[in-house]
Amino acid sequence: MSQAAIKILIVEDNEIVRLAQVITLQQFSSLDFCDYAADGLTAVRKAQELKPQVILMDIGLPGIDGIEATVRIKAVQPECQILIVTSQTCDDAIFDALAAGADAFCHKDIAGEQLVKVIHLVANGA
Repeated sequence: MSQAAIKILIVEDNEIVRLAQVITLQQFSSLDFCDYAADGLTAVRKAQELKPQVILMDIGLPGIDGIEATVRIKAVQPECQILIVTSQTCDDAIFDALAAGADAFCHKDIAGEQLVKVIHLVANGA
């Protein structure tokens, strides 16, 4: 019996980056891209509606940022795994995201196959 695909919500305000993430995820049958959000408040709402297993979360979002969205999502869905995918190199932003409850982080220039490996690791609690 095969495992169910990992249900993923993408939270990214940059359309080009978001589309690249979607295309990458759609190449793998082990991943189920369920939807996206382009701002923090929509991310919180969609996380509650869709119950994804993993959220790919940008930090710099309109409205509330990815750090605040992470806090709000984790408050009601602690089982949801949040992977920060950021272009920021500032250690403070990354530490703030992890302190907010994010489960892991990676840089946006990560190769697609590596991103998929990280998603599997995060989904399995690593």
